[in-house]
Amino acid sequence: MCSLCRPRVLRTRFRRALESGNLTAVRMAALELPYVNLADALAICLLMRRQ
Repeated sequence: MCSLCRPRVLRTRFRRALESGNLTAVRMAALELPYVNLADALAICLLMRRQ
């Protein structure tokens, strides 16, 4: 995988995990990202609250 494509793939994996509502998948995907922006952090918090 090219180094330019990797961040996009990781971001897509994270977004799909969020959409699935699978907190474990979200946590694992977030660990691979260089950072989690504020909007995504809020989405994670809301998901955790629903669990």
